[in-house]
Amino acid sequence: FSGTLAGVIALAYDMNDINNLISTIENQNTATLSTINWRFISGSLAVIIILTGIVIYVTRLIILPLRQTVAAAQQVAVGNLNHTVNYTSRDEVGELATAVNTMIASLNVKAREARQIADGNLQLEIAVASEHDAMGQAFQSMVERLNEVLGEIQSAAYQIDSGSEQVSGTAQQLSEGATESAASLEEISSSMQ
Repeated sequence: FSGTLAGVIALAYDMNDINNLISTIENQNTATLSTINWRFISGSLAVIIILTGIVIYVTRLIILPLRQTVAAAQQVAVGNLNHTVNYTSRDEVGELATAVNTMIASLNVKAREARQIADGNLQLEIAVASEHDAMGQAFQSMVERLNEVLGEIQSAAYQIDSGSEQVSGTAQQLSEGATESAASLEEISSSMQ
């Protein structure tokens, strides 16, 4: 622009056309915003529904095995060793289920050992799982002590048997002596007559 006026141009627009154009643009913007809002709300609801489904699925994935594990532990607490957890997984809940099943199996071994001891099997090899196995060590000590007590009883029975044989022999000798004494007295008595 050189700064000199070269001419004037007059443009004449009908304001109704401009107002219609503005109104059309505003209507399109309103429709577009309405569509965007609708899509945002629909998308948000879809995300909420999907997340709720995932939370429910993951919760069931964790809660059900935990409930089985708690039920097994409660059964063990009341002495029922026939209950196990039917869940395998590589996660922490799976490790817990495996640990509870291992504990139940170990307690079953101890119960079988206790039954054999109660039935009089003192030649039993007690399985001690580790240096921290209090029950295994207690069973092992019990079997050893019962074997010692039975050995002492057997020794006492042998001594009683030996003593009774000595008493029997002494009684036999006394009886023979008494018989000889009676015979001697009879001889003396008959010779005196």
